[in-house]
Amino acid sequence: MGNKIRGILRLLNYRTKLYFKGTKKYDLLIYDDFFPNPHNGYRLDEFTYLLKTFPDSAVISDSIGSYHFFDFTKTDRDNHYRAYFKNQGNEFRKSKVKIAGKLNNLNARVVYVVFYFNLMRIYKFLEIWRIPYIFTLYPGGGFVINDEIVDLNLKRVLGSPLCRAVIVNQKFTKEYLLQKNLCDENK
Repeated sequence: MGNKIRGILRLLNYRTKLYFKGTKKYDLLIYDDFFPNPHNGYRLDEFTYLLKTFPDSAVISDSIGSYHFFDFTKTDRDNHYRAYFKNQGNEFRKSKVKIAGKLNNLNARVVYVVFYFNLMRIYKFLEIWRIPYIFTLYPGGGFVINDEIVDLNLKRVLGSPLCRAVIVNQKFTKEYLLQKNLCDENK
């Protein structure tokens, strides 16, 4: 390889950020950091249902960091993928579940995200490409009550015109968002 090409590659690798939106545009793209761990049955059931209900949908799973955090190994994760794909069939695997290589490969009419932490990981990409999103705000997952930074981030992401809705599963969470003026009630 010539010096000129090496120089260009070095420039691209070290000084310039290139963002790749992806070539296939899904109707629904689910982003998650723990899929398909069977120890989190509700996600497994919910996402499988969504993938089967929406023909042009997929999950981007960026799970290795979360698996490690909860003391699961890479082998555990790989075994969970194999078991999930065995239950769903090989075609389901190829077309419906993507293992994230980089967080910036998103292209969808709408993105669905579970937990505050996961939304914050991909928010800048949703903003760059103007992709609408829906997310669930459950206790945990980085959502901390009366934390100044979390509240500022929630105000920003919930106030974005790209945010279509936030799903909460507790009356307390809904009241917290409304009382702190972090979200319009219509969302």
